[in-house]
Amino acid sequence: MHLLFTLFAYLFLVDFVYGHMIICLNIFMEFRLAQTIIEADHTKNLLASIPLKSVIDPRLCMTNQIFKLHITSRTTS
Repeated sequence: MHLLFTLFAYLFLVDFVYGHMIICLNIFMEFRLAQTIIEADHTKNLLASIPLKSVIDPRLCMTNQIFKLHITSRTTS
């Protein structure tokens, strides 16, 4: 009887700990997903604020460098 009680107590403890690990992992993953969505939204807003004319103007010979400079100047300020 004592062995059976110990077995049930052990199984309950394992189930309890495992269940809480799953819950904590789920909360962590939801937090990371929310953070990724916020970062993606920030990037989208950052790219939307750049005027396209300055990026794709054929008269500019170093369009890519200007684009990178524009992005870095926006993120640092």
